[in-house]
Amino acid sequence: MQSIFIYYASFLCLLSQLVRGQSIDPLNNFCKRIDHQTVIKNGKLYIDGGLQAFVENNWDGAHDGNITVGYNKYLIEIDMSESWDWKKNLSTVALNKTENPDTGSNPPQVVRGALYAGRPNYNKIYLYGGTTSLRNTSFPGWLPQSSAQYTLWSYDTVTKEWDQYDVSDAAPLRPTSGAYAEAPEQGLAFYFNGQIDQGSAVNTQLLGPAKRFLKGMIAIDTNNQTARNISTDLVVADYPRTRGKMAYLPGAGEKGILAILGGSSKHVEDNSDKTTGQYVPMDEVIIFDINSLYNGDNNETWYKQKVTGAIPEPRIDFCLVAISAPDNSSHNIYMYGGRDSTSVFDDIYILSVPSFTWTRIYQGQSPRAYHTCHVAGNRQMITIGGDKTTKIEEGCDWETKSVAVYDLTELKWGSVFNAKAAPYEVPKQLSKTIGGGAQGRADITAPKDGFQQKGLAQLFGQQLDDSEPTPPDVSKGITGGAIAGIVIGVIAAFAMVSGGIFFVYRRRRGQNDLKPQGGPFNSHPAELLAPHEAKPQTYELPPNTRPVELPGEAIAELPPSYQIIDSTDRSDDGDNAGNR
Repeated sequence: MQSIFIYYASFLCLLSQLVRGQSIDPLNNFCKRIDHQTVIKNGKLYIDGGLQAFVENNWDGAHDGNITVGYNKYLIEIDMSESWDWKKNLSTVALNKTENPDTGSNPPQVVRGALYAGRPNYNKIYLYGGTTSLRNTSFPGWLPQSSAQYTLWSYDTVTKEWDQYDVSDAAPLRPTSGAYAEAPEQGLAFYFNGQIDQGSAVNTQLLGPAKRFLKGMIAIDTNNQTARNISTDLVVADYPRTRGKMAYLPGAGEKGILAILGGSSKHVEDNSDKTTGQYVPMDEVIIFDINSLYNGDNNETWYKQKVTGAIPEPRIDFCLVAISAPDNSSHNIYMYGGRDSTSVFDDIYILSVPSFTWTRIYQGQSPRAYHTCHVAGNRQMITIGGDKTTKIEEGCDWETKSVAVYDLTELKWGSVFNAKAAPYEVPKQLSKTIGGGAQGRADITAPKDGFQQKGLAQLFGQQLDDSEPTPPDVSKGITGGAIAGIVIGVIAAFAMVSGGIFFVYRRRRGQNDLKPQGGPFNSHPAELLAPHEAKPQTYELPPNTRPVELPGEAIAELPPSYQIIDSTDRSDDGDNAGNR
């Protein structure tokens, strides 16, 4: 009772600012922020949405007053064109999110969505997905759930205007908590799996505390604001993931690859609020070949590869950045922080490919989860937000401006961002694992136990030894109708039946308004394919992999290495935006 009184007392104190004509400022009243979405575009860092804890004052980094939990209603902009020290001279602006001038609709106020930069020579950034947090619906300016019809929005960084797009033919739901990345020079954005919950849209409110995991990967062409739904069945089967992360490696393959790591997984039909899922082990990575989108035959290509080395503990809510050696002999994915059901981590690992080895390069005492991070200034990692606990109302962030800086070459933390930093070099600690030196020349350019698929080796300009058996092409034994029938498993409509919710699954392929733009989508017919008309997709899986039966009644087994998350642990505090 006393804690409730203190909470409302502090909230009323903040509300008094409104009476005096002042608003609750995301900068001056900053305490901490989590579950936001961020992107760097044209020399600016943009921070959108998320949960935020507020205090009465945050002057010169000194937090003063009780904590109130609310939302970041603004688009926060940080100048990245000049060097700064976040302890001394960080330039930050909070921009009002104004309604779409053409429709009068407000841009969504979400947590755990995705923010994309789009093409470098375009002015727009893109907001996709996310969920409405129900943590404090009485917070001034809170916006309720919106329709799932417009899940893609853009913000013009020059005109300061918002716009909205209907991609519901390919993506009928508003996903949240998925892994995302983009290939900006191609104008392509990706969103892998994810979930829906009661905050996803108006028609999902009856889900209550349940979280429904979603199969499939949404590919968005930001050049013409269209989308396409890609099956992920043969890499996650019926156990899609949430809260994992994705990295884009432009130097691998003809048009780059996507690497997907970690997260939590549960059966697509598990709709309960008692189980949050199983942690995904970090000894395997999923790879997607972006060039396969351009083939024009719906034969998107996925791979799985085992990794070795200092394998991290399974986790969720971490962040990834990727950067390549100067000579492109290694592509290095830095993983920072995250949490499991009992711990929040303060560590940094590098997954280096094509050796597919983990190296731990940092272990500290200041854990962080629910944050985001980006490569900036040639060789630095900028981290944004996060929390050292799973309780946002407990304490403020010691990084009082919500950012920190890590040198990816020197492997050192600091407060200074150097906009003119020297080019990236491979850190010595990593070279001890993969060989070579600062400029690259990695000695180890293949996995310890070899590539599991011939096609994956070819993405890195290598060939499997002719004496090695070629892994079977399991997709050839699967009919196109079977693939189309189970391929994405997303919820296309909701209807109340006997006080419950009836979920209708349907593969949504194509886009009614696709326009030929010379991109990866223009070779596909602008129509929805019936199951018997759908074309099969090509996948390569490791040898000795048991094919998953594709009809809806199929039984899929969990790998024995999956770790069960206790439904009573404190991870539940951070897994539902409405309960945090």
